[in-house]
Amino acid sequence: MKKLLLIFAFLFIGLSQSFAQTVPQQQRSLLTKVTATWCPHCGSWGWEMFEGVLEENQDKAVMIATHYSGDLLNPTAEAVANNLNPPYQPRFYLGNVEQGVTSSNVASKLVEVKDAIDANFLTEPVANAGIDAFRTGDQLQVNTKTKFFQDADGEYYLGVYVIEDEVVNNQAGNSSTAVHKKIMRASVNGEHFGELLMNGSIAADTEFDHTFTMTLNPAWNTDNLEIVTIIWKKEASTYQFVNTNTTDQFSEILSTHTVALEGAAMKIQPTIINTEATITIDLEKDLPNANLSIFDSSGRKVMELFNGDLKASNNSFTINKHLMDARGIYFVVLLANEKAMTRKIILE
Repeated sequence: MKKLLLIFAFLFIGLSQSFAQTVPQQQRSLLTKVTATWCPHCGSWGWEMFEGVLEENQDKAVMIATHYSGDLLNPTAEAVANNLNPPYQPRFYLGNVEQGVTSSNVASKLVEVKDAIDANFLTEPVANAGIDAFRTGDQLQVNTKTKFFQDADGEYYLGVYVIEDEVVNNQAGNSSTAVHKKIMRASVNGEHFGELLMNGSIAADTEFDHTFTMTLNPAWNTDNLEIVTIIWKKEASTYQFVNTNTTDQFSEILSTHTVALEGAAMKIQPTIINTEATITIDLEKDLPNANLSIFDSSGRKVMELFNGDLKASNNSFTINKHLMDARGIYFVVLLANEKAMTRKIILE
């Protein structure tokens, strides 16, 4: 039994460290370009403005390009762009404030925007979110911890978005193979403005933990993805920007951990569970004193599926989502003869 405990200490301690999140007590600006691939100005002076902002401000601001029309249109980008109520394109917004950029004032506006971002960076944030991003193949999981640093009141949301950099696509006014920067691709949880955090009074030091999962679009270049969090405050029908954070660092999710459990094969279908899944254990010979349980990422047992002698045959067990704790990563563990076989599942 000591050997098994050491195995699980290694497995789960490593995971719990990966899931530890730091919430930066830092105010960053959000620069949004509202654009379209058929727009000539978006590919000329609008292109110049966005490239300049990216070059000067990436350490203090998050930049996104929201295509509300054209080749790079998607529902989330369209919703975020329309939330700003742009009269035409290209338009540039710091938070929700339009910056009045035109073909004749790009140079001066780059200076104004940088000054505003620098000043905003020195202010005390109301709230921010820490991010841990995990990816295995086309499966993405994002764990967030949102912390309020000040007392607040209102209707607050946390949006988590996939941004893709260096997307090669046509752009009027530029090139048929233009390299587009910071394209907003999707909301991770499918809601354009994210998850409701609270509607009402929020005390300083209040924290909210969330887990979001999605299947990545195969057309996206996974080497160029980043995750952006945006905290919104809804006022009437408009979502007002509060703060943002970003990461382009992804950890690989541990998908299989097997320790010499000879003559046994374990399969789970499906591994991303919306309602239920089936565990199949094929044994070449009887497996006495076997235990089949589900653990969360901290190593806590959340469910025991079987305890006893497994016969040499095909053994089936069912995981029901409604009997589990919450969305996230779990591990199905078969224990026997001081050895273990582990499989990862994701609860949506």
